[in-house]
Amino acid sequence: MTTATQTTSYKTCSRCHGTLQATTDNFRWLPGRALFDTYCLDCRRDYNREHRAANRATRRANQATRRFGVEVEFKGSKYNAEQELNRAGITAHQEGYGHSTPVNWKLVDDGSLSGYENGELVSPVLTTTEDLRKVGKALSAAGVRTDKECGLHVHIDARDLTLEQYLNVVRLYAANETLIDTMIAKSRRGSNASYARTNIGQDLSGYAHLSDLPGAGQSNSRYRKVNITAYSRHQTIEFRQHQGTISGAKIEAWVNFLQGLVAQAIAGNTTAYATRDEMLDAFGQGSAKAYWTQRANTLQGQASTYGSW
Repeated sequence: MTTATQTTSYKTCSRCHGTLQATTDNFRWLPGRALFDTYCLDCRRDYNREHRAANRATRRANQATRRFGVEVEFKGSKYNAEQELNRAGITAHQEGYGHSTPVNWKLVDDGSLSGYENGELVSPVLTTTEDLRKVGKALSAAGVRTDKECGLHVHIDARDLTLEQYLNVVRLYAANETLIDTMIAKSRRGSNASYARTNIGQDLSGYAHLSDLPGAGQSNSRYRKVNITAYSRHQTIEFRQHQGTISGAKIEAWVNFLQGLVAQAIAGNTTAYATRDEMLDAFGQGSAKAYWTQRANTLQGQASTYGSW
């Protein structure tokens, strides 16, 4: 029997083809068992290094391609959130309610939420999703929470879009809204949420130029899942459907999904897909199928009176 101290030749490394020795160094220890590794120690280190680099490359590829911003509604102490965000290296401060685009993250009151303590965390203009998980952990450490009243809003840069491309974003979203609803809490499907009503059937006629789009004061257009009034104030298109969450991973996944949708709309795609998987493939989110399937399964069993966070 080969023991940990023996150096009997066992086989060759499947990478460099050097001779492996049957020592404990060449075993990968898994729960309840030891698995003989087909790589020598040097090749295992190289493989692990390359694997980590590939994961980083994939993460970068999945990051945002257009500038964007997020607004995270929550219940709880803005002061605690401010402290934890800054402790995590995210520069944040409290200020009065307003619509200016901040240089750093800002915490403001949110009049749409009930209760004494609540707020909205507004990001500066972002170019990657890199800090979203750090933000989520900081909010969790601050003890804030979300409920069915809270929403996550995402703005995506639309300064370089034509009117047709801009409206195509709404058309593509509306064409697939019933599929997207399966990825969202039941409390925000259809027109269940008064601040994020359906875009299905929305009249998009009568606009000759982007400057003709309605302003923020026109709630009939503003409080929809895709808000076209955001252009007049921010030159963005706003997505309001996602339920409130302080999970950085969920925010990141939603931003990536929207980036793929916008890219397709800009290219002229307004297709209504038959299945969620077909839609995800078309939006360049094939690698996220498992995530969205798991989310859809979780949300399917959720009572319609609750949001998911």
